[in-house]
Amino acid sequence: ADWPRWWEFYRKKLREGRQGFVITPLVEGDDGALDSLEQSFEALANGELEAFRLGLVHGRLTSPRKQAAMDAFRSGQTQVLVATGVVEVGVDVPNATLMTVLGAERFGLAQLHQLRGRISRGVHPGYCCLLAQSASPATTRRLSALVESNDGFYLAETDFQLRGPGELVGDRQSGMPALRVADLARDRDVLEQARADAQALLAADPGLAAPEHELLRERVARRYGRSLALGDVG
Repeated sequence: ADWPRWWEFYRKKLREGRQGFVITPLVEGDDGALDSLEQSFEALANGELEAFRLGLVHGRLTSPRKQAAMDAFRSGQTQVLVATGVVEVGVDVPNATLMTVLGAERFGLAQLHQLRGRISRGVHPGYCCLLAQSASPATTRRLSALVESNDGFYLAETDFQLRGPGELVGDRQSGMPALRVADLARDRDVLEQARADAQALLAADPGLAAPEHELLRERVARRYGRSLALGDVG
């Protein structure tokens, strides 16, 4: 409901001489993802920010084009930089004090924390607004944590607890792993001891070839053989 008021405030600060970011999610591999980014750019250039000079930067640009876009923003030639998460580190523009994050629920808390670190780097206060396309309790809880704390370690731990660690063996980066009993956060001490025991066992018997390890070798091959290319084990 406050979205129009935010853009009014954003334009007011731009007219005062400040600069700003608009961050959009771009998920590699999504069909039309780049189109969505460029559509957001066009919508802003012909809508809320039509009176201002906009630049565009994302990870699929060539290095020279990306550098040119960043140089134009640093020098003030462009007032607003529409970007993906590629600007979360290594960007220092003290005059950039505004940030709008579209689709904020698609970013991790640690990444959002890094992104908002791009503003308030000069003498003027910074303002960051998160727009989520989902009003689910999980989304509200995650983004509320960002509002409540500036502690990166706390936010990373909160993100870990809310989104899950993903797969230990595999490419899924969120959700709960296939552990029947253990909890990675709660049982850290036990898991570290189990890891040390496993390393010691493998150091003594790298191929799990000893007769007493036959059942363990079979279970490892059955559960992790495909993901670890262990088809010939056992």
